[in-house]
Amino acid sequence: MDGKRNKAEGAERLPESVRTREKEEAKEEAKEGKRTGTSTLPKALFFGAVYALWGYLAGGVALPFAAKPFGVALLCASDRRVLWILAGLCASAWFDERRLFLLIVYGGAVLCRLLVRFALDAPWSEEENAEAGEKRISEVWHLFFSEHISLRAATAAIAVFAVGLDRLIRGGFLYYDLYGTMLSVIAAPTAVLLFSGFFSDTAAGYWRRQAGLLSIAFVLLLAAKGMTLYGVSLGALGCMLLTLYLTRKQGILSGVIGGTVTGLALSVSLAPLFAFSALAAGLLYAVAPVLALTAACSVSIAWGFYTQGIGALTGLAPALFGACVLFGVLDKLFFSAKAKEAEATEESAKAIPREETVALVVEASGAQTLRLADTHRRIKLLCEGFSSLSEVFWGLSRRMQSPTEADLRQICDRAFEDSCATCAERSACWGERYHLSAGELNTLSAILHRNGHLTTSDAPRDLSARCDRLPDILEEINHRATRRAGELLQGDRTEVFAQDYESISEILAAAMVEQTGEYEIDEDTSRRLCEALSDPALGVCGVCALGKGRRRIALSLSRTQGIDRDRICRKAEAILGVPLRIGEGSEETTLVLEEAQTLAVSCAKRTLCAEGEEQYCGDTVNLFRDPDGTFYALINDGMGSGREAAMTSGISGLFLRRMIGAGIPCETALKMLNGFLRNRGSGSLHECSSTVDLMELDLLRGRASFYKSGAAPTYVFRSGSLFKLRSHTVPVGIIKQTDMKRIRFEVAAGDVVVMISDGVTGGREECPWLFDLLRSQGDSASAERLADLIVKYAKGEGCRDDLSVLIVKIKEAGRRES
Repeated sequence: MDGKRNKAEGAERLPESVRTREKEEAKEEAKEGKRTGTSTLPKALFFGAVYALWGYLAGGVALPFAAKPFGVALLCASDRRVLWILAGLCASAWFDERRLFLLIVYGGAVLCRLLVRFALDAPWSEEENAEAGEKRISEVWHLFFSEHISLRAATAAIAVFAVGLDRLIRGGFLYYDLYGTMLSVIAAPTAVLLFSGFFSDTAAGYWRRQAGLLSIAFVLLLAAKGMTLYGVSLGALGCMLLTLYLTRKQGILSGVIGGTVTGLALSVSLAPLFAFSALAAGLLYAVAPVLALTAACSVSIAWGFYTQGIGALTGLAPALFGACVLFGVLDKLFFSAKAKEAEATEESAKAIPREETVALVVEASGAQTLRLADTHRRIKLLCEGFSSLSEVFWGLSRRMQSPTEADLRQICDRAFEDSCATCAERSACWGERYHLSAGELNTLSAILHRNGHLTTSDAPRDLSARCDRLPDILEEINHRATRRAGELLQGDRTEVFAQDYESISEILAAAMVEQTGEYEIDEDTSRRLCEALSDPALGVCGVCALGKGRRRIALSLSRTQGIDRDRICRKAEAILGVPLRIGEGSEETTLVLEEAQTLAVSCAKRTLCAEGEEQYCGDTVNLFRDPDGTFYALINDGMGSGREAAMTSGISGLFLRRMIGAGIPCETALKMLNGFLRNRGSGSLHECSSTVDLMELDLLRGRASFYKSGAAPTYVFRSGSLFKLRSHTVPVGIIKQTDMKRIRFEVAAGDVVVMISDGVTGGREECPWLFDLLRSQGDSASAERLADLIVKYAKGEGCRDDLSVLIVKIKEAGRRES
């Protein structure tokens, strides 16, 4: 009676609107019948069918040695709709020759779970009993299969061991069956631990639920790997949909991880496809969803052609395109609609009249404004960089797909050498008529390079008349040329994939760490700025100071007229103790102040072709800077001379300039360049490498870093003293690990940095004439004059190689930039 009275009193205390709504719901339920009646039946049947399908697919997924642990693992991991999963497993077992034994094992696993639940982890507590009385039957079943996860894993291990033991007995105790049993006993409990995260409630932890989702998706994609619908790969379709969903709902990192993990279920070579798709979509979702899906589709199809060639058109490309289109429709119907609804709610909340605030406050929204502006800028730089590089690399890849003229000449040489070794006329052809034979060989290699093959009609008449073995030699040349082209097209790219994974992970990690520091609000500085800028005449109503590296301040202005921005800037300078300037992102009601550079540079560069080479210089010099106040000077020296060296150094310089200019750290950019050059060189008979001499100069703090890979020494002249910076390293593109040395050096106004290629010193470690020239002319001569003098003296000392000279004079910057 007391319980009923309390319940009635609680009902009386409910608001009138709630009680009215409950009455209406009760009336609707009365019309439908019982609470567990027909309204929930279609939903229960639908989800039951889904779980049955999961069980059917998981039961058929086979690992090496024909191990099938995932069906049992799913049956033991789930705490809901277990009977539906059992039905799906039974349907899968029906197509196996051991169907009766598998049915017994699956049923025994369910019975074992019930016995374990009652005996060791009983659900009959008073709390659970009371709870069960209020729940529907489908939810009461949850109590019967909620034993501890370790007990579920043990049940799965016992079940797969029984299946494996049956395999051993039936197969005659073969090692193959033994290995399959061992693999199943290890994989089944592991899968139970992973799957259980999917079935746990939200309090189980974010990463555990993510692991559960990805593990189940991985198994389902393994099952769908070979399935097609009208020629469309269902595995690729599902993997792309999951990748786009994770990227849209949980961000770039979740999308990249999810795409990589689930992509491995399809193929190791296709895993980067989904990772890069998540990266492209995640970067552009903030700009426009259509643009993000277009970029993801383009990147994925391009990677598909890269790994599978023209075969990607049959199943992969339609699946990727269809997934992007389907997800675009779903995004428009669900995600975008919810976002607009949330935005409308927020706007309506803002429309509520609020009391005006007069006091100057610290505003965290300024950090978000700056983050968004920087993100747009970096996306633009990345797009421009990759677009520029793609044009160069596409042209280069077309050239790399066929042997070079030098390769073909070497093939012709070897074919004639092998055939002529036993010929009686060898001494005549390659002795008395050597120049004639060599000219004929040059003619054949040129025709082979142009046409791709040789026929007897291509051979010179004299050669056809005196050589009886010519048809066989030409056939051997064609065979070797075809095999060489196949090697170039079918080269092993596994190592390149691994290097790409490492580089992409480093780029993402560096970007996350950098953004964490850049947009961290400095509460103490913000409060001190509030005190200094509290004068109502200044018109500042909000302050946000942020950044551990380059200091930036976002100020909210209370009006658009009568604001003395220079005065605000001077007051902020007094608080921070560093020069400031008005930066990008400043608008009528927003003022962005950012740290100004204290140093400036004047530069001069000179390059000179090697002796006898008038068209191509193997050295490339680049000067560039980024918006954050960092200046870069770069010299690349391609190994050798002429056209190949010029192409290698030019590509290396362009690659580093675009990657570093887009915000990628120098070490990571050098690793990516090393992998690219090694991949390009591994398909050729010639080495493809380049030295790197890179200076990274922070014009804000006066700190310089010199990155050297096989480069000549760098000299820093300061007030009569000369510092020599050198490293004993090899050029990029030669060995697997990048051999790079970073030298840090504090610079100041008045310093002169001299960067040269080894052509200036003739490859010698010591160069006395250069020391004397720098000591005598370093202070007085301009950068242009000093560069000309070095080139003049180098030629006078007998320089024959390509040479480059780069002079950087450091001076004080102006007080303020606008």
